[in-house]
Amino acid sequence: MAVLAFLISIGVFIYVMVKNDSHSSANKNLNFYVTLLEKRIKELEKKIRELEQVNSGAYTPKQEAPKAEPQKTNPSVSEAPKYIRQLPVETEVVKTVTPRPTNVIEKSKVNTVPNKSPEVWTKIEKQFVENWTGILGAVIMVVGVGFLGIYAALKLSAFNRFLLISAFAGLLTGIFFYLRKQEKWLKLALWLRSSAGAIFLFACLGSAGIAGLQWIDDPFYGLALLVAGIAVNLYLGYAGGSQVFAFLHVLLSLVALSIAPAAVATLIMAALVSLFGIGLTFREKWDYHLLLTVSSFFIYHLYWYYQQTGFTFDARLMGIATVLTVSVTVALVHYRKVYKTMSFDALPFIVHLINWFYFGIGLFLYSTGDQLATIFIVCGSVAAFFLSRRAKKLEIRWLHHTDTLMAQVAAIIALITLYRWHIDGLTIIGAIFIETMIFLFIMLKEDEEFLYKVGTVALNLVGIVLLIDAVKTMDYSESLIIYNHSLTLFVCFLSGIVFQVYNFKKNKFDFSSSFKMFEIYLNPKIKTPVFAIILGLILSSVYLNIYTIEWSEYFIVPIVCILIYVRNKYQSIELVITAFIPLLSIHLINWLSHDSKTSEIDALIHCSPFLLVSIAAIKWSYVEYFNKYINWIGIYLFALHTIIISYFIFNPISPLIPALFWLSLSAVALEISRYTSRKFAQAPEYKNQTDRFLLHVGYILIAAFIVRHIMVDLQSELYLGGIIKIRLLIELFALAIFTFWVTIKKPDESKYRSWINLHPLLIELIILFSIMIVSLEASVFWQPIIWIASAFVLGFLGNWKKEKLSRLLFYSLVMYWVTAFQDSFITSSYNTPSTEWYDQAWLSGCIAIGLQFIFLTYFYKKCSLEDVHLPKALSFLQNPIKKINKNRNSWIFYPLIICTAIFLFWSFDKSILTLLWVLECFMLFILSVILKEKNFRYVALAALVLCIVRLIFYDLAQTSTLTRALVFFGVGIILLVMNSIYNKYKDRFTNE
Repeated sequence: MAVLAFLISIGVFIYVMVKNDSHSSANKNLNFYVTLLEKRIKELEKKIRELEQVNSGAYTPKQEAPKAEPQKTNPSVSEAPKYIRQLPVETEVVKTVTPRPTNVIEKSKVNTVPNKSPEVWTKIEKQFVENWTGILGAVIMVVGVGFLGIYAALKLSAFNRFLLISAFAGLLTGIFFYLRKQEKWLKLALWLRSSAGAIFLFACLGSAGIAGLQWIDDPFYGLALLVAGIAVNLYLGYAGGSQVFAFLHVLLSLVALSIAPAAVATLIMAALVSLFGIGLTFREKWDYHLLLTVSSFFIYHLYWYYQQTGFTFDARLMGIATVLTVSVTVALVHYRKVYKTMSFDALPFIVHLINWFYFGIGLFLYSTGDQLATIFIVCGSVAAFFLSRRAKKLEIRWLHHTDTLMAQVAAIIALITLYRWHIDGLTIIGAIFIETMIFLFIMLKEDEEFLYKVGTVALNLVGIVLLIDAVKTMDYSESLIIYNHSLTLFVCFLSGIVFQVYNFKKNKFDFSSSFKMFEIYLNPKIKTPVFAIILGLILSSVYLNIYTIEWSEYFIVPIVCILIYVRNKYQSIELVITAFIPLLSIHLINWLSHDSKTSEIDALIHCSPFLLVSIAAIKWSYVEYFNKYINWIGIYLFALHTIIISYFIFNPISPLIPALFWLSLSAVALEISRYTSRKFAQAPEYKNQTDRFLLHVGYILIAAFIVRHIMVDLQSELYLGGIIKIRLLIELFALAIFTFWVTIKKPDESKYRSWINLHPLLIELIILFSIMIVSLEASVFWQPIIWIASAFVLGFLGNWKKEKLSRLLFYSLVMYWVTAFQDSFITSSYNTPSTEWYDQAWLSGCIAIGLQFIFLTYFYKKCSLEDVHLPKALSFLQNPIKKINKNRNSWIFYPLIICTAIFLFWSFDKSILTLLWVLECFMLFILSVILKEKNFRYVALAALVLCIVRLIFYDLAQTSTLTRALVFFGVGIILLVMNSIYNKYKDRFTNE
């Protein structure tokens, strides 16, 4: 500790000494430039007088004065120093003005065009000639002296060789004193002096550490002589007055120390050398020298560190002390008024950043896993933070930003080292999350927009890491881990909500379009959308951790309700995002946490509290930004949760109850929708959406009933009292509910698409549901009769309410087709084991055909498909209906004709089948005469030809004599009647 205090005192001493000397040096430089300026002003006055004398002898003053104006066009005279240097050139130009003034102007214009390429090469040439030639010359000269010493080893003793090399250094020093008096040789003199210092340092180093030059065996005296050589070099660096000489001698000193044994003493000396070199930068803004000096010490320190075979406590402590002293001193260099600037200064920023990097690497090398390191890093973070406030006071903006960020990085590192205290990883990440919010809070208070942006990105990244780790480390088998992680996440969530509310109230910065990788652009009023999403996910992860605990619902439900209330109070769009995520996620987690084995009591206890969340979402649903109530979220959630909770409660009692309950609730939702529609009829439009969402809930409940009925209820074969199926009762109840829905009229003022597009389809739902009931519950023999009866009903209703139910006429025709199809291919071909006449397929078939004929007559006379009105959802049927209406007779009569022919084939004996088919052809022929449909006549004649072919080739061979006689007799009579009818009405046929 005493050595550390010594190093600090040395650093302070160097700072004071150099700072005082910088003022005197600055005064000397100022006096020099003032004297030079006075001298050049006198020369300028003399030249001006000579010009006036020349002009007065050749021209009159009034005429010639304007001709001298082209001199002003040359931009080289805009600044005093450039004007003084270029005075001889300008004088020459004035002399050439008299004969051709225009050429002078053109020449001056040409000279004003900048040429960047030569300037670059000029700078490179200047740097090489002025600096690197001197450095290389000094190095080569030192090497040459080294060879001279080795050569002298053959003739001189070691001590005499030291004196010889020192004498050569003295010779160069003498030349320096001689040449420095002449201004044109001053630079050469300075390089000779630096070379002399380097040679003397080489002699001191060789006296104790280079074979062939060593003459001192005692390490103490050898180190003392080396210190003397280093002291001389440091003085020469101080006296050189430029960055080049200062860094050269600091570098030579550190190189010399690297050759010496790597002991603690040499590290202290290297630190002192570096501190001296750093102290030189307090005279001027020597950032290059500062960068090279601290880099040289960093390299030397790495070399020294890896030379050690083992570290004692003192060596480790001294290493930390030297790194800390050098780095802090470098950092303090920039805390001066000379660096005052509100703009970004690249070079000092790079130097400062690299110094922090070296400092971090140095401390990392000495890190041993000690818990006390956390305390030291925290102290460093606090110190850097308050230093940054000093930079802000000095108006060094880049330094203020840099050290503030370094303080934040150090704070994060300090929190990461808490793992040495055996603290859980998620707890550490949560602490970093909260600390970063504190950082943003401070930046918000200080109006630091740039730092707030950087902090926002950091906070989002930490939040993402927090969520990933929370999911990765989730372990339901360890209750202690569950409680610990849940508490950590909940504290992070609360801190985030407090910060979000504070940020919203301040409303200072808008970063919605900044840092697009981390800030999703949603809207200018959404400041931190990613952070809002992260907060919502954090609260969701809290419930995900504790949902297996009995009381978890009674913890999370009040929290989410309070969150929704806070969102409604402050009307922050970020809080809308934050509240929306847990509002959905906690319901989803709750639903997935139960299964069919859940008892009704457990379902009631663990599911019912979530209804309060939906109610809160409905009550506090006003969003000022959108200027309306977004209550649909709460309404839909309430409905879905009711469906699920009722399933868990009623399904254990009976699988048939849930569907009935949902169907009943649909009627309740419809009535509540109508009530709210009347209540809010005069309210603003944004508030009058509740009835619409309740109507949607009713549709959802109906859909849920249908799905449940198809998947579960249809599989049931239970009877009520052994008389009627329970399934049939449920279906009749469903038809009653559907009919109730259909009878509800659309409100006149309503423009909801659900009323216009969806509600009219309930009629189609009743028809399809009725078809499903008949298909399942009625016997296949009686289904054709039911289908044709339903066709009559639909036709009557279509004609009765034609302006609203005209589409039922088309549906009645479809049911007529269904009857014909089933009667032809299903019923007539079905074999029954019963011998009773009333159980035979031909009976129901004949009745169905008779009813079809009656329906055909009714539809032909009373029904028309010309003005069928369809709901928007069924508008695709409009073109097919028009085509059917265009060929109306074919679509009406052919199904019955085909049905009858097939029915005859399946139901009657084949011996009389030809006679029956010929009779049908005759009836079709009569129909063609009545309706004047020539295609009917063509079909009848074609079918008649086929029947005659069958009569000749089949009936003659297969039937008995009596049957053959009756068939031929009947067919003959029919053909004769057809012939007479044709001859009687042939004029009608020719006029078609």
